Amino acid sequence: MKTNAKRFNSSWILAAAAAAVFVPIAGAASPAILNGGGANNNWSTALNWNNNLPAPSTTYDLQFGGTTRLSATNDFGSGSSFRNITFNAGAFTLAGNSITLNGNITNSSSNL
Repeated sequence: MKTNAKRFNSSWILAAAAAAVFVPIAGAASPAILNGGGANNNWSTALNWNNNLPAPSTTYDLQFGGTTRLSATNDFGSGSSFRNITFNAGAFTLAGNSITLNGNITNSSSNL
């Protein structure tokens, strides 16, 4: 009888460990990548972002790349939080409201 109890516990632990591998990390948002596809320079314009309109949050990363809409304007509320900002390409000028940055700024672009 004890043998069955051990086998049950081992099987349960193995199943729980396997299931944990497939649980997504809570709060990890995909980065919003500016592609400039909208009709204006505003951050709140969904078409300016690659299928992922940014939502101000301490877990949200912003990426700026490409050669369209290089003067991007933050029209979210002043002091909106974002985690990281990465410049992948282009020579961007950021304008508009202030932000609260909770992470880093990375310049991976050859343009300064």
